[in-house]
Amino acid sequence: VLILAWNPLVVWEFAGAGHIDAAALGLSGLALVAAARRYPAAAGLALAGAVLCKLLPAALFPALWRRWDARTPLACAGVIAVGYACYSGAGWRVLGYLPGYASEEGLGGGGVFLLRLAAQLGPLPHWAGVAYAGLGLAGLLALALAVSRHPLPAGPAQRAARICRDALWLGAATMAVLSPHYPWYLTALALPAVLAPRPAALWLMLSAPVLYLDPDHDRVLWPSLVFLPFVMLLALGLVRRPLPSSQGGL
Repeated sequence: VLILAWNPLVVWEFAGAGHIDAAALGLSGLALVAAARRYPAAAGLALAGAVLCKLLPAALFPALWRRWDARTPLACAGVIAVGYACYSGAGWRVLGYLPGYASEEGLGGGGVFLLRLAAQLGPLPHWAGVAYAGLGLAGLLALALAVSRHPLPAGPAQRAARICRDALWLGAATMAVLSPHYPWYLTALALPAVLAPRPAALWLMLSAPVLYLDPDHDRVLWPSLVFLPFVMLLALGLVRRPLPSSQGGL
């Protein structure tokens, strides 16, 4: 209850600001429950609904899917295809502003916290953004592969805890790479943190309102207070409990 329903960030961003992330988080929760109860097609359906609301829940896919089971990816892809087909008359404009989003947010460039922090030490080469994007994507793909390879426990409670732990790893790693400007993006960690209450995720959610002190996304101090402790806690969790072990933590 404290981590989700009474989470100050969740209450402020959902009840106060009404962000669509609330619907995405609810559908993500249904996907996690379906996967824990061994309903792979239902998990794919729910995850597709979350992705149609907000792109970020796509990062949870490896936590829900196990290799060689085609039901989750087929159900997810089918719902997304049908959802977009309803507006096929718009042609490529059905994607809205999605193609311009990365440019506006400076992903792979000045909008990424680690690159902004490195730029304080001196000019960065022109290829720094591309290199960062490539390394970040490679790291996320490696994590996704590691998560999807290990089997789930047989017991329902243990299976639910493992899925939430994996979802938290994937969500936290995605946030570490993107370093989003907006606090409400970080609400995505609240639901899996209920069964996997790890310090890194809890810190990120509780410190997120500090980002409001940097409305132009051009300072280093305020995001440093959020993301530097987060990355240190993330690394500490990995050193103490490596991901492949059955008790790995965040």
